[in-house]
Amino acid sequence: MNVRLKYDMPLVAGIYFNNRVRMNTYEISLHFVTNSDSVEDHNIALERIKYIVNDVMDSTVFINQTHQDQIRKLAEAGCSVTTLPEEPVDQIVGMMLFCKFKAVCGEYLKIIDLEVSSALGGDVWYKHNLLESLGPFED
Repeated sequence: MNVRLKYDMPLVAGIYFNNRVRMNTYEISLHFVTNSDSVEDHNIALERIKYIVNDVMDSTVFINQTHQDQIRKLAEAGCSVTTLPEEPVDQIVGMMLFCKFKAVCGEYLKIIDLEVSSALGGDVWYKHNLLESLGPFED
């Protein structure tokens, strides 16, 4: 039986934008549907999502991959850095998270929608789903 689920999570991360690093708080709302009868597989997929947010992305600095000198400086300072193909605006961060979550869930949870909002983004919600283009993450 397929079950529709929603999971909300906060994320604190930095962005390198306009030649400065700023901390940002994000709210992520994830909508998905189970795609198997195995509760264990669903829980494993959800734990993978939590790992990405809580252990990989927490306190990272999102930065455009073209800023190589700044990436090196941040890494040398001991900062976790997550490079993006464009500037780290909420829409691009949301697309990246959608792709990562979709990849780690495999066949067990099907990501339907992801919504992301941030304090620096003026609390506007950006919505991503299976039917839209993933822009620079399409490949």
